[in-house]
Amino acid sequence: RNLTLKFQKEFKIRVAQEMTLGASVLCWLLIPLSVVHGGIGTVVDSFIEHQKFDHKDDTTYSRPNIVLIMADDMAWGDVGANWPETLETPNLDKMARQGLRMTDFHSGVSVCTPSRATLLTGRLGLRTGVVKNFDPYSVGGIPTNETTIPEILREAGYRTAMFGKWHLGTTAGHHPIDKGFTSYLGVPYSLDMGCADIPGANLPQCRPCQHGVNCQYQKIALPLYANRTVRHQPVDMTSLAAKYAAFARNFILESRHSPFFLYAALSHIHVPLAHAAMYTNVTGRGVFADTLYEMDWLVGEILEATRAAGDNTLVWFMSESHNTYYRKQHTGLVHE
Repeated sequence: RNLTLKFQKEFKIRVAQEMTLGASVLCWLLIPLSVVHGGIGTVVDSFIEHQKFDHKDDTTYSRPNIVLIMADDMAWGDVGANWPETLETPNLDKMARQGLRMTDFHSGVSVCTPSRATLLTGRLGLRTGVVKNFDPYSVGGIPTNETTIPEILREAGYRTAMFGKWHLGTTAGHHPIDKGFTSYLGVPYSLDMGCADIPGANLPQCRPCQHGVNCQYQKIALPLYANRTVRHQPVDMTSLAAKYAAFARNFILESRHSPFFLYAALSHIHVPLAHAAMYTNVTGRGVFADTLYEMDWLVGEILEATRAAGDNTLVWFMSESHNTYYRKQHTGLVHE
């Protein structure tokens, strides 16, 4: 307990110092701090209770904005800061140079759904009951009695929003709008759990999956949700990054006069790989590198919006779980 209290004190001091520079924070394979501290409330409540940070020059800082950026199936070596041969992540590499690198954090679980539940609740799957992936047929989702980060922050006066991969249920009581987010845009589960086509194509006219992986969801067209409404089905995956960037930018700039929490659960770089046409062959290193480069652009757009909103934002970047070994021909570098 003494070590925990010491860490919390040092963390708050470092946060206050970094906020004066408007610095970003890079956390690689982040384990939710709450797993160490015994509950997400321990960490979030400390922000709520101590609404102001007093720095040594007596400057007072209001409650920080918080942005969590989570990549999907990103390997250790897919960031240039970790692997010099990776050239496609200039924005992330800049975060690593200018921010705080956490190199010994770990995902709560090695697969999608339970790792996201762990992040948002601060509780491991054995406690929440979320121990495996949900799929498009799932009738349940994250337990309704679990408290999430956005629910706590909304009560503290934060504006909350999420874009991207939710993967914690879409039925009543389990949707992002039911668990603390006031707005949501995204494909609610993994991109390989359905088939994609140009926006507006309807079932059953979507093409079968063609990304080289045996897809068991060929009869389901991937939906793009805007809050509770399906905006497109099947979704055009090549347009997702631009849509997500616009959503993040609008939310951040509209929230510049109040504290906000943005959870950016990227679709990148889970297979099937897809990117806008402008990124085709831009790296000369194949479709994976092109998709990774688009992901880094999206991160850069989020960071630029936070700078425009002021210098009071904490930004974490992390990977949700791991590189998937059996898909290695489509994915990045595995760190043994």
